[in-house]
Amino acid sequence: MNFWCREPRLRRMSLKYPPADREATSDQYFGQQVADPYRWLEDGQSAATKKWSVAQEALWQDQIKQLSGRDHWAQRLTTLLGAGYISTPAWRGGRSFYMCRKAGEELGILYTRKTPESPEVVLLDPIAIDPTGKTTLDAFQPSKEGNLLAYQLSAGGTEESSIYVLDIESKKIIEGPIDRGRYSPIAWLPGEKAFYYVRRLAPDLIPADEEQFHRRVYLHKVGTPAEEDIEIWGSEEEITSYYGVSVSMDGRWLSISASAGTEPRNDLWLADLQSSSIKKPDLILIQSAESDSQTDVQALRDGRILIGTDFDAPRGRIC
Repeated sequence: MNFWCREPRLRRMSLKYPPADREATSDQYFGQQVADPYRWLEDGQSAATKKWSVAQEALWQDQIKQLSGRDHWAQRLTTLLGAGYISTPAWRGGRSFYMCRKAGEELGILYTRKTPESPEVVLLDPIAIDPTGKTTLDAFQPSKEGNLLAYQLSAGGTEESSIYVLDIESKKIIEGPIDRGRYSPIAWLPGEKAFYYVRRLAPDLIPADEEQFHRRVYLHKVGTPAEEDIEIWGSEEEITSYYGVSVSMDGRWLSISASAGTEPRNDLWLADLQSSSIKKPDLILIQSAESDSQTDVQALRDGRILIGTDFDAPRGRIC
């Protein structure tokens, strides 16, 4: 419901917003000059930004006093959000892994169980890691045997994930942080000794205005420095490409997908790790983004491979 539309007095008012100076600030991206006149507001500690923020808050506080029904809706939303949630469990090596936020908790907690009947065990609690609540568990991926857990943390809403590896039984961090892992999938190989993941190139290797691009797919061996990781894919692709990486449960099939930014189409490659090296997989193009379609693969436990695509199928199909 839109409170604003239900309050005629507010619609008729001429609000006096605090002034925000437009500065002659700009950058050049790919040959185009892009204006950024309000960049000064990005400095949250500057006197000018603090003054502007205080004035904005005062304006808002003055307006909400005139809105009716706020207490009712605040109570209703609190009740609904207090229901909590629980995610679908992932089973690895006889263990289940799932996220759960119980009533009254601010952030979800990662739990594990050895059996459906056994008590749940806390693996990662973002509030225990950072009592300020500013650290987020962005993603996690247990190894196929269920003894190790790769997970990603970011702070302050940046989504700039760092990757860690946890020994599940001892709850000790055995590796990390590996930085520049924003939006990185983790694909474990059988044996818990290595995984594929995505990482951006180091800032000193790329232009200053391209630090958010230039992703690569790497092979990482647990227990070795990230600087020794082997680059698998990405050097010849678009610098804006995002990559998906997965390894089948039997460890045979490696798939890599690439999409330019948020475009609803992707390239897809598949490699048989039984006939090629994990360090230099023989990746074969299965689907090109030129087909203007999204395609994914799923290797089944019986050896079959399913391909899901919307190529010539707006509602999708399985091949």
